[in-house]
Amino acid sequence: MEILVPKSKLEEMMSMVSCGTISERNQIRGTVFFQKQEYALTGSCSSGKEGIISVDGYKVTLLSQYRGSLKPLLYSEHGQEIQEGKRDRSYHALLTRDGDRWLVLEGPSITFKPLPSTDEQLTLF
Repeated sequence: MEILVPKSKLEEMMSMVSCGTISERNQIRGTVFFQKQEYALTGSCSSGKEGIISVDGYKVTLLSQYRGSLKPLLYSEHGQEIQEGKRDRSYHALLTRDGDRWLVLEGPSITFKPLPSTDEQLTLF
């Protein structure tokens, strides 16, 4: 799924990408809200020419409210099950921390992209 957001929101999101802290400390750098939904951000794509191209993330659910079919697992156990073919390669059902809160990432992943600039919008018509 793809969601278009203002460039300023995408820049805020870039600072919250947590792929390194998830793997190193089972922790995220915080969450962001967009249209009343909370997300953990897990990756990004950018270039020197275009700047931020996209930010990827997953919806989050408090562990106490998680009702998914997969057991939430910490990063190392989650990765092991992926290697063994027991779950798909993604962050879905990954258990992680945000401060004192235990959260479960729920997929599929979401890709956030910038809204077209005014110049780009004019070339579309």
